[in-house]
Amino acid sequence: MKVLIIEDEFLYYNDLKKMLGEINPLIEIIGNLTSIEKTVAWVKDNPPPDLIFLDIQLEDGLCFEIFDKIKIKCPVIFTTSFDNYAIKAFELNSIDYLLKPVNKEKLARSLIKHEELRKQAFGEEVYSNIFKAFEKLKEGSEIYKTRFLIYKGEHLISIEAGEIAFFFSEDKATFIVTKNNQKFITNSSLDELEGQVNPSVFFRVNRQFIISFNSIFKIGAYFNYRYKLEVKPPIDKDIIVSREKSQDFKKWLDR
Repeated sequence: MKVLIIEDEFLYYNDLKKMLGEINPLIEIIGNLTSIEKTVAWVKDNPPPDLIFLDIQLEDGLCFEIFDKIKIKCPVIFTTSFDNYAIKAFELNSIDYLLKPVNKEKLARSLIKHEELRKQAFGEEVYSNIFKAFEKLKEGSEIYKTRFLIYKGEHLISIEAGEIAFFFSEDKATFIVTKNNQKFITNSSLDELEGQVNPSVFFRVNRQFIISFNSIFKIGAYFNYRYKLEVKPPIDKDIIVSREKSQDFKKWLDR
């Protein structure tokens, strides 16, 4: 299956390309375009791919302008950091709408959806490969985030999960603190992050903190069967393992 990716952010392009290759090695990425202008020119000069992944906000405007300029003759999966374009997307060739950062399991579902539409014409081989990969995900080969993309002013920063000491929330904002004591704000909530990080490495000790095992410096007994943590780097807040989390916390430490 030939896939064209239209994405102006290199980190997102690389992540998507990697996940597609992991889900189905038979997928061939035939190119990456970054703008409306380049896409219109490419479509005019090339046969249509089997599938397009299309970022909504490109470097020269919203991708919907492409459909005003030229006819797209293949299915499209839209990708975006915003959910307010979903209705417009589904008015076009869209078979799915994925929010960034794209989740691997949801990506596999989208590919299955695409293959279900074309398997009668193209046979079962590609569909079977994707379905098996998706079943593997369902059976417990869970995929956890290895990097977190952070916006800092006009710049993007990609933080390795292994460099993160802890996450915490304060005043309705969520922060990432790295091992070298850098602090970044993230758009994800602690509830979302709890489902994205590897539970063998990170533990949600209370409503305010998710702690990396390697960041724990000292564990002290605290009243009412709770525990008080000291972490590296230090933070000027009490980190108390809630009573309902205490037993699970001890099991987590003893893995």
